[in-house]
Amino acid sequence: MTSRFCIVFDCDGVLVNSEPYSCESLRQAIFKATGVDIPHEFPKDFYEVFGLSVYSCVEHYVKKGILPADTDIDRVSQKVNDCKDAIYQDLARGRLSTFPGLKTLLQEASVSNIALGVGSSGTLEKIEFNLREAGILSYFEREHIVSSTQVVKGKPAPDVYLEVLKRLKCPPEHSVIIEDACAGLLAAKNAGACAVGIATSLPREVLEPFADIVFHSFEEMSLSVLERIAKARHSSNIR
Repeated sequence: MTSRFCIVFDCDGVLVNSEPYSCESLRQAIFKATGVDIPHEFPKDFYEVFGLSVYSCVEHYVKKGILPADTDIDRVSQKVNDCKDAIYQDLARGRLSTFPGLKTLLQEASVSNIALGVGSSGTLEKIEFNLREAGILSYFEREHIVSSTQVVKGKPAPDVYLEVLKRLKCPPEHSVIIEDACAGLLAAKNAGACAVGIATSLPREVLEPFADIVFHSFEEMSLSVLERIAKARHSSNIR
């Protein structure tokens, strides 16, 4: 059955309550790779890197002067990537959960044959670990889960979401992308999709300039609400 619209989710901070562990694993991995302890008060010290790839995070810290100007970003990013997932899994194992209302939305979508996908800056290993630990992996087809490591450019470029939509065979104008980060919302808009913010990691007022609409929680959402948003966005694009 053809889906009348599709829903694509970011992973960390959207499908699973994992941002604290993701940020701490980034901190520890950067320290291991460089000897520099980045600012790490959660969440405020990570606002600008939520949703970014490891490469973009390292680049950000170089631009901010936190890492030396002569840092070899490619080399350091590779070293961070080499150890970050293992650190993350040690921190997060047995501690991950979904946000209130999410499983109800996933169940509604599954019963209604709505296509679901995931597009994340994390590795495939990390994404699947998160979904498995949170007990929601079964809602997603493996081929509809895409990592930024599989595309040319990470968020805020649209590449990861365009790849998910391609695999779902869903036009961007018929899709809703749910994000907790400004970079991810920009990626959704750059893909031509409806960018829905959820204020699980950042305050609503931080997300609003980047989103078509922002919800405080999944409990405010329903399948019918998301479908109306998708249809309204599609109609406005046609005009």
